[in-house]
Amino acid sequence: MADERDQDAHPTTSEGTGHTLADTVADARRERKVLSDLVNYLERNKEEIDRRASLFKDIGERIESLDTVSGALKGRLDETRAAEQEITETSRKAAELAEEVDRRKKDLDAVNRLVEHINSKIKGLSLQRVIVERANEEAGKLNVLFWDMESRIKRLTEENKLVRKAEKNLVRLESMLERIADRMGA
Repeated sequence: MADERDQDAHPTTSEGTGHTLADTVADARRERKVLSDLVNYLERNKEEIDRRASLFKDIGERIESLDTVSGALKGRLDETRAAEQEITETSRKAAELAEEVDRRKKDLDAVNRLVEHINSKIKGLSLQRVIVERANEEAGKLNVLFWDMESRIKRLTEENKLVRKAEKNLVRLESMLERIADRMGA
């Protein structure tokens, strides 16, 4: 202590720092006391500090575990996003296919209407065919009747000629008979 007083009485300054040696020693004593108090505190609270260190170690392990889980979740999130993109693409394709199906249905409906129209035309033509066939049969019958009538008319015309010839002959015979009757009666 006497030395300390001497030093306090004879302050020495360090070159360029502006502190005296006594200030530096006082600072060192304060630091030593603080360090000593800290060592005492650590010794008294060693179990608590060990417990907390163990707790921090456990928390560190849990954080590492959470990092692993977080990485796995990130991977699943990436997979989910990829699946979402695939679903979106599939949904878009499904919408396109639905539109194509609608177009095809409309085309099919138009074809079905056209088929119905054609079938009705075919049915109409079939009826017309039957009518034409019947008309041909009737025309054939009429032709037969016509030829029969024509041959009868021809025969009747010939018979008429014969009747006229017979009438002329009859008139001539009558006139001959009258002449003969006139000659006999005269």
